[in-house]
Parts: sequence; C-alpha cells; structure tokens
Amino acid sequence: MSFLLKPRIFGVLLFDGFAPLDVFGPIQFFHNLSQQYPLEIIFISKDGNPVQYDYKTQNIKVHCSFGNTPKLDLFMVPGGMGTRQLVNDTETKEFILKHCRESQVVFSVCTGSALLASTGFLNNKRATSNKKAWNWVTSISDKVDWVHQARWVEDNDLITSSGVAAGMDAANFIIKKYYSDEVALEIANAIEYEAQQDSNIDHFASVFPASSNKQQM
Repeated sequence: MSFLLKPRIFGVLLFDGFAPLDVFGPIQFFHNLSQQYPLEIIFISKDGNPVQYDYKTQNIKVHCSFGNTPKLDLFMVPGGMGTRQLVNDTETKEFILKHCRESQVVFSVCTGSALLASTGFLNNKRATSNKKAWNWVTSISDKVDWVHQARWVEDNDLITSSGVAAGMDAANFIIKKYYSDEVALEIANAIEYEAQQDSNIDHFASVFPASSNKQQM
C-alpha cells in the first residue's frame, strides 16, 4: 500500500531516434494513473534539449538533463533506431546504470533492453526484447538470460517488454503489480485497450524466429 500513497517520480529517458509508441503507449497508462495517485512523469535527455523520434519528424521537449535529473522511483528506457549509437555512448550508459541501481522499478521497452544490457545491469537477469531485432539485441551481452518467447519478462523489479506495442501490455502489468488489478483494469477500460494478460503469449516470436532475423528495429 505504501507504494500507492507515497509521491513517485517516473523518469523516461528520451534520445534522438526513440520509437514513439515505445514511449507514448505506456505513458498513456501512467498518465491516467497519475490522475489517481501521486505520480510525476518526467522526460529526460542527455543535455536537456528537445529530441526527435524515429524519422526525425517531431521535436519533443524534455524536463531534465542528465545533470539535474532527480532520484527516480520508476525508470523507463525505450527503444528505437537511436539505441544503435547509444550502446557505445559512455555518458548515457553511466546515467542508465546509475538510475537502474537507484530506482525501485526499471522498465524497458523494445530495444531499450539492449541499452540496459550494454551497462551490465542485466547480467544474470532474465529479459526480453524486440523480436525483429533479436539477433542484434542479444549480441550485446551473453551474460543475460534472454527469453525469446515472451511478451514481457519480470525479474523482481525489472520489467522488460518485447517490441514497440508490447510496452503497453507491460505497462498494464506494472500497474497491476504495484497498484492493483482493479486500477489496471479501470485504466485499460478508460483508454479502450484490451491488454494481454499472459506474458508467455507472444505471436511475434514465431513471426520473427530468433535464428532468422534479417531486419532490425
């Protein structure tokens, strides 16, 4: 119950080339949640400047830079083509690892798990990722217990989702886990979304078998 009542800060890492649905799908759930519970959602970029999502069609303003980000309770890392460069960006990786260690809940969507893996945070943990980009993501680290057949994977307070739209199912699960089934259902109904309830059901694991991926998202 204390998780529900205490003010919480939910930080979302943004960067050039993030996938918009990775962010804005789950954020719709947490926005609705913030209407009922003390939850502040903040967007973060390295320098505090606006970023552009995939295909550079829109500037998105943020609230914080790496230097003035407060301590986070929930930390979300999305995916997108921009992750390809960031897995080699030392400053970004250090920021991610710091907040993964400090946050109560860590949540990645799509190839965001590649960023987590690049920091070593996923070592000896279970995780999943985008099935179309599976070969690339899993090449980042062989110290992760990668789960291919999964819509999302829970490892204690770490939740990693499969590709893009799967982030909404994982967001629904997080709300169920830390708030209640009733709150999660109320929010899903309000946004008219029928969330997948079984994390083991992942149609796209067969659409994009692990050994035959050719394209990467």
